[in-house]
Amino acid sequence: MTSDQIAGWNSLAGSITLKDSLGNSYKPSGIDLYVGNNRNLSTVAETSVEDPPAASPSFDDITPLALTATAGTPTFHVVPTIGSAPTGFVFLVRATPQVSPGKSYFGPSAYRVVGPYAASTFASINILANYIARFGALIEGQRINVAVSLVEIASGFQSIETSQTVIVGA
Repeated sequence: MTSDQIAGWNSLAGSITLKDSLGNSYKPSGIDLYVGNNRNLSTVAETSVEDPPAASPSFDDITPLALTATAGTPTFHVVPTIGSAPTGFVFLVRATPQVSPGKSYFGPSAYRVVGPYAASTFASINILANYIARFGALIEGQRINVAVSLVEIASGFQSIETSQTVIVGA
């Protein structure tokens, strides 16, 4: 990176407050912001960025989620409750393996990326094929947790994740 790009990332980092895994606020360094944003872009199969964006984007509220999953004739849909397709963003969907319905806590390490999905799918994201490829066939009565966030394609900024649990139906 050029010295101007480094200075730009450092300047942007000074204007942003993030939260750590315990919910504590902190100011990232420029390199932390650069690496984190490009990691997000890599996760959603987008090209990395060298130039810092002008500012952090505003994100549409995607909470709560509506989930449906059935095992008999398999279906698995995620419906984020937003008004319209967010331009310039992709959905990042992560999920847990199926567990017994008695389990209610899913730590961050339990989630795996199911896939990025185009923002145009905002009305109903069909994650069945990617979920089965990652975790296997759906089993009736099992619990799955799904987390969804938005990633801005131009910068790599990621929204706050929202999650929901679904019990696989018949």
